[in-house]
Amino acid sequence: MVWIRLLLFLLVFYLVKANEMTRSCAQCVSGDFLYRRHLMQDSSVGMSMGWVNEWKETNCAKGNIRLISCTHACVKITLVKLPKEEDNSVEGIMMDCSDDLIHASPDLPKGIDFKAYDENATFTNRRRNFSITYTFSMDSTDDAVKIREDHSEIILPYYKEDYQPGTIGVYIFFFFLFVSFIVGGVICCFRIQKEEKEHRKYLEDLELQEPHEGEADKMRNGAVPAASLAISDQEEKVLSKCEKLPDISRPRWDQNTFQGRMYHFFTTANCLNLFASNSKLERARNIVLEYKQGKYDPNMTVNELWKAKTLYDSAFHPDTGEKMFILGRMSAQVPCNMVITGGMLTFYQKLPHVIFFHWINQSFNAIVNYTNRSGTHKQDDRTLFLSYCGATTGALSCALSFNFLLKKWKNAPPILARLVPFAAIAFANAINIPMMRNKEFTNGIPVEDADGRTMGFSTVAPEYAIPQVVFSRVGMAVPNMVLGPVILEQLSKAAWYTPPMAAPLQTLLCGFMLAFSTPICCALFPQKSSIQVDHLELSLQEHINKLPNPPKVVYYNKGL
Repeated sequence: MVWIRLLLFLLVFYLVKANEMTRSCAQCVSGDFLYRRHLMQDSSVGMSMGWVNEWKETNCAKGNIRLISCTHACVKITLVKLPKEEDNSVEGIMMDCSDDLIHASPDLPKGIDFKAYDENATFTNRRRNFSITYTFSMDSTDDAVKIREDHSEIILPYYKEDYQPGTIGVYIFFFFLFVSFIVGGVICCFRIQKEEKEHRKYLEDLELQEPHEGEADKMRNGAVPAASLAISDQEEKVLSKCEKLPDISRPRWDQNTFQGRMYHFFTTANCLNLFASNSKLERARNIVLEYKQGKYDPNMTVNELWKAKTLYDSAFHPDTGEKMFILGRMSAQVPCNMVITGGMLTFYQKLPHVIFFHWINQSFNAIVNYTNRSGTHKQDDRTLFLSYCGATTGALSCALSFNFLLKKWKNAPPILARLVPFAAIAFANAINIPMMRNKEFTNGIPVEDADGRTMGFSTVAPEYAIPQVVFSRVGMAVPNMVLGPVILEQLSKAAWYTPPMAAPLQTLLCGFMLAFSTPICCALFPQKSSIQVDHLELSLQEHINKLPNPPKVVYYNKGL
């Protein structure tokens, strides 16, 4: 009987002690903790920590937790990205049981076994631009409501389940913006094909009516004879053996086709032209000017002639013949925009950075506009200055407004802040180009027939030309300013990524995409775009219809 009482006493004592030795710990994560696995398992600094698959099904901020029984202390790890944007901003949170979780860490004191830690303590360390705090507690953390309330005032980054109404609205806005460009691109492709078919039919009709002038019609807008299109057969032929000399007064490729325009702008925007020495540029200038006067080296090949023409076009103004400022040349577009856009997309959070890079961008645009201004219809300095001020103010207003709104939306996806520069650039282009060309709406732009004869000045043609230019300019920015941030957002989650890599990676991505988007978007619409005569203003229609053999289609220079 005594032995039975003793056994019962020992059993009760064991159960009480066992209950005291175990505790209930919450298991959950919030924010971007799961995306920072490389930080918590960085073997290069001696960090070794277990990883729990069930974390991804929880959310501390919403009280969605799992309760587990622990022998040792509960642990909470808090990640704060430096520098802090807000006093209560947190990158990620993890709560779990410390049993056999943290095997080794440079953030914790050495000589202590944190896999079996049984004390209340807090440790903080800075590593890789993060402040990492470990909080150990011997108390149970099983109150889901209290956990949710404790995290209610903390600003966490976007989490896959945290869809706020404002966030959904912004997502919808950018989704429709992206879809509109895709649809616009498809429409442009169909329109380009339609215009090319109509143009071929038009040329065929002209050839049937005037067979001797058919070749001259094909030369309109930069088209070259079919024989000269076989560049691979002709490029090594010397000029003295050519049956017909190349016409370098027009582009090398047929500008009535998208492919021809794309080839033309790929050569024009080639940044390697910037490295040509002054002596090489002068030599190319002399070759071109002498060739136009009928003087040329008979041993010069067709390819050498076109290379000299390409180099001449890249450095000298087409109207005045003067050498252009190097940053205003078409060949400087990719390297300059690469650096500027890379800066805008990397340093988009702080006010001084936003102001500086948008000011630099609009200043560069002003240099390009001034350098490439028309030699026959020069823009006055006042118009250029007002356009520069309007575009800079518009870009800054848009960028700062979006940044302000995003800060007001709790748990807004970080990627949206990276897309703010694109919205600002699109808005600035919508202001800058119409302001630069405002006189065209009152004075009109010249319209020509197929032979290049001026039919008059139209104020309707700018309504077609300027939207085409705006669409092309904004289209150039879509790959590097929309896809670039999305790609970098994914790269930032890789184990090898560190914050100092952001600027060079973003700049390289911009350079790669701009190398293709610049010539492709410039080639979306023909430089000499067409418009039906019956779409012009009535006074100009009457003037054209009174002419002998009036054309049904006229052409205008849309600009760049």
